[in-house]
Amino acid sequence: MKQYCNIYKLSDMFLLLTKWAYFFTDIIGCVNEEREQILEKFPSVLTYIVGKKHGKSTTKVFLKYDDSKAEGYFRNSFEKHVPQFVNVSKTIEENLKKTSPYTSRPLMGQNIRTRLKEVIKRHSTALTTNHSQIFEIGTMPDGEGGEKPCIVIHCFDKSLVPIGVT
Repeated sequence: MKQYCNIYKLSDMFLLLTKWAYFFTDIIGCVNEEREQILEKFPSVLTYIVGKKHGKSTTKVFLKYDDSKAEGYFRNSFEKHVPQFVNVSKTIEENLKKTSPYTSRPLMGQNIRTRLKEVIKRHSTALTTNHSQIFEIGTMPDGEGGEKPCIVIHCFDKSLVPIGVT
């Protein structure tokens, strides 16, 4: 995600955050009443993921802003879990301050982009069904001149496996 943040402009960053927040609050965030109550009680919480990371039970909480009350709640409620808190706004701000090696986004030929999008279309449903951490699949030219087009899979945490996912 950091590479993605470095390449795109400020407006793209807010679009990404909006997509991200929509995905979690509208699709994952309303799975059950308890989750809804937690998200309502702590407006700073975009979502949280409970799972295993490096063999340890982990709860990862994505926050809009720092919130010690929400952090305390998650530390107490998931006391046997390793807590991780990510302030999404701070992360975006930090990434925007970093200088990007790219002055502009390299172009990719339309025929290559079309072929890659067809591949994404064929495989995206299976990927997102089997891997709940994926929030976007897209194309992106790799390298300074964009000479290596690739498919990019954006996920929230590649080493955290949510409960119920293998």
